[in-house]
Amino acid sequence: MTVRKPSLLVAAVLVLFGSVHAAIGAPEAPPASKHLEKPDEGLFGTGRVPRLAIVLSHKEYSALQKSPREIVLCSIRDGSKRFENVGIHLKGSRGSFRTIDDKPSFTIDFAQFESGRTFAGLRKLHLNNSVEDPSLLCEWIGSTLFRKAGVPAPRVTHAIVHLNGRPLGLYVLKEAFSDEFVRQQISLAGGNLYEPEDGQDVDRRMIRHFGKGPNAQTDLMNLASAAQQADLDQRWSRLQSILNVDEFLSLMAMEVLLDHRDGYCLAKNNFRVYSQSDSGPILFLPHGMDQLFAKPDAPVNPLMNGLVARALKETPEGAARYRARVDSLFKDVFDPTKLLAAIDLRARQVAAALDPSERTQWRQKTGSLKERIRERHRNVSMQLAELKKERVQFTNGQAPLNNWHPDSITERAHMEVGTNAEGRAVLEIRAKGKTSASWRTSLILPPGRYRFVARISTSGVIPLAEGRREGAHVRVLGQSREARKEFIGSHGWAETECDFEIGDAEGRVQLLCELTASAGAAWFSLDGLRIERLSVSEPKNPYP
Repeated sequence: MTVRKPSLLVAAVLVLFGSVHAAIGAPEAPPASKHLEKPDEGLFGTGRVPRLAIVLSHKEYSALQKSPREIVLCSIRDGSKRFENVGIHLKGSRGSFRTIDDKPSFTIDFAQFESGRTFAGLRKLHLNNSVEDPSLLCEWIGSTLFRKAGVPAPRVTHAIVHLNGRPLGLYVLKEAFSDEFVRQQISLAGGNLYEPEDGQDVDRRMIRHFGKGPNAQTDLMNLASAAQQADLDQRWSRLQSILNVDEFLSLMAMEVLLDHRDGYCLAKNNFRVYSQSDSGPILFLPHGMDQLFAKPDAPVNPLMNGLVARALKETPEGAARYRARVDSLFKDVFDPTKLLAAIDLRARQVAAALDPSERTQWRQKTGSLKERIRERHRNVSMQLAELKKERVQFTNGQAPLNNWHPDSITERAHMEVGTNAEGRAVLEIRAKGKTSASWRTSLILPPGRYRFVARISTSGVIPLAEGRREGAHVRVLGQSREARKEFIGSHGWAETECDFEIGDAEGRVQLLCELTASAGAAWFSLDGLRIERLSVSEPKNPYP
């Protein structure tokens, strides 16, 4: 990035926005953190939306037309407050970048040319055009809720911006990742702050924004090595010694709950890493939260793409603690009543600063966001209820199987839960013609090897002779291993079993008690249906 020498003045404003953090609940410090310096909340706590006037000379304006990332001089003014010789350049990724002649996003550095100068305690801040978030509220919501969950995140507010007298409209004003941010929100000062290149993870070299000493990045190398440890017990132990696991679990859970699908865990994108030393602890910081709640039915137990998130969730302890953290943060942080009330208050504050012609559109945009939030909360609630039913609790390596439901490919099957002539509780399937019907249940299991065990009795079962799965049997949907025994004709009670495996990550499986026949009946004893855990797997290293 090029820095141009001073050649102009500029006036900037800022007596900033009103936060409604109190309406949501006061942000909490990270679990293992102490504030080293109380941040100045004046910029983020008054409820007022300032009007920032940015002035560029013709020379500096032309420079940004040719080289948008070049740092040039501007002046910034807010009423009687005036800042001259301020560093400014354009920012934005492929989706959000706009040229200086359009509605660009800015990074503003008040100390670029005057050492030690700050604005409301901030050396650097960002003005985001938020073109990918019509409500301009997602970043503000994400920042507030991540911090309430104990994850450090830059504070956010709003501003109305003019550039050389041209109205650019409403912007998201965001605190930068800076040494001030570290001092105020993280207890470990003097460390390294890293930013990834596009699509890269901690197993690749990253950009160091600040830090002391050689830039060997052995701290990141140690973290990547721990995440790639094949032995799950050793991996869990090493990650605990290097990573702030408690904070990272909260980051994982909040990314999923808020559907931050462009963050670290789900997309290896939009994150920062802070590390004080080679021995840790390392923290991950959320970033780029302008596309929250886009898919209300997004899964709460997704596959993780970030190396560290995936590695942590593959360990039994990590998977269990992730599930517990999702449950607790859904209850304690994702409170739709408080959140929607805070949005209403913030929307009124922003609307009061807008021109009358803009207020109707603003209300429509916030209304759409609020409905997505309501739907996300409803959907997560349903998913968590279902997952609770599907999770298996083993006792001495065994667990009973419940929650069976019928599934029939044809209508030529009679299916019911009942009691047979012996007084045994059973799942019954009776063929009334050519049929393939099954009782099914779903489970969520950690990586490992398992055995599905059942007791079956049949009467007059005639196979279809049209496939390799005939008569009465059990199987695991999608697994290549089939049942070891198929029951044809009439048989008294006998046990059968089917082995299967869950690979490198926790997964859902569907178990079937099935009858494929043209005639006859099959009974599956409810007290004989169980799953046995044969071993905990040590998955192959998926990160060569």
